[in-house]
Amino acid sequence: MTSTYNQDHFMGKKVKCDTALTSRLNILEALYVMTYRSTQCFKCPLGFHIRVRFTENMDMRSFSARFTTHYRRNFGYNPLRVSVKEDDPDDEGVHYHIAIVIDGKINKKKSIQHFLAELKTGNFLHDYKVIPPTSNQHGQNLNSRNERDEYLEWMSYLAKTKTKKPNAQSISCCKRTQRDIADWRSKGKQDLSETQPIKHQHPKSAPEPLQDEQDTPLWMLEALGRITPPAALQALTAGQRRTT
Repeated sequence: MTSTYNQDHFMGKKVKCDTALTSRLNILEALYVMTYRSTQCFKCPLGFHIRVRFTENMDMRSFSARFTTHYRRNFGYNPLRVSVKEDDPDDEGVHYHIAIVIDGKINKKKSIQHFLAELKTGNFLHDYKVIPPTSNQHGQNLNSRNERDEYLEWMSYLAKTKTKKPNAQSISCCKRTQRDIADWRSKGKQDLSETQPIKHQHPKSAPEPLQDEQDTPLWMLEALGRITPPAALQALTAGQRRTT
């Protein structure tokens, strides 16, 4: 059974949650760890919120593999990601909200917009939105503790229970965040808002294997070793698609 949370602070930080707007605890934990560990990965972490609706040619596993591979092969690093599945009849049914952190020294908002536009052109997305914070249309800087606090509060709305199916799996994370969550839990869920040791990704280092790439579709395997625009890729067959 999925644990719920109903307090307006999590690990001492403000979140969009209370007894009337309960949240999924595992999603809050993932957002917290990704946000406060982001400075270990990037010198200038930059946070965004994206919303996507897939066509029948795409699912979250394939989207995540393509997104990570795109940044790793073109820019030399793996972005951080927490994806949340929503099922809201009042908001176009099934769609996904994704908290993403990229390296602000290398990429800006337009790199995400370009990637998503290519997918839409290739009939992999019905629609998409790249949503920056109201305070900065270029993205949420995560260099200071206050900025990380603001991002967690903003993204915490993704954890709300009212648009999640009971006891259904509604979250997926990049491999780095999965590993960080496991490490955080094994050490007793300590406060991560204090300064963390810096272990930035090195742009020229060998790419780490991705859990998201397990059972990668054939069209993705064929694309290894070269950059292929999403629009040019072959649509998934029914046999290649799987439910997230």
